[in-house]
Amino acid sequence: MNTETQTEQKPKKFLDPKSNLKALVRLVVIVAILLGGVWLFIRYTAGEKAANRVTSTVLRQPVSLTDSIEDLPASSFKALSLSLPYAGTVTIEVGVRRGNDISIYVVRPDQMEKIKAKQGFRHVQDFEADKTKSYRRSGRLPAGSYYLVLMDKTLGLLSQSTSDVQVKARLEP
Repeated sequence: MNTETQTEQKPKKFLDPKSNLKALVRLVVIVAILLGGVWLFIRYTAGEKAANRVTSTVLRQPVSLTDSIEDLPASSFKALSLSLPYAGTVTIEVGVRRGNDISIYVVRPDQMEKIKAKQGFRHVQDFEADKTKSYRRSGRLPAGSYYLVLMDKTLGLLSQSTSDVQVKARLEP
């Protein structure tokens, strides 16, 4: 008789909403504390920017890939690394503040040797622009490494010797 009473009480306790809610709240609090601890550990070892980037990647929040002003000499190119932690929509904005029209390409790392050797190279067609001062493109790209290539194809004789170029790139899920 005594064993039947214990057996009957266990299923009731297992299905008790109050008891399950308490267990769920405890579990959520423990997970939140652990995640906060991991974030603090990354922040103190790698810096706040790295910790925020890891958080953005895990939560698939928008990520700023680059936001800078670049100096681009005439008849040269500059390659800016873009590391996409997840597949998403990449938005690139480039504006020449002072200087010559430029050409813009997004390429995979294996194409950089061809660019340096001034050979033909493959690039992402959606992000191509030739001789522009104002550029804004968006498109979906898979996760991975890319380069944003800025090229000034002028000779610098009858044009500006350098160009100041503002570059912004953002990744959104």
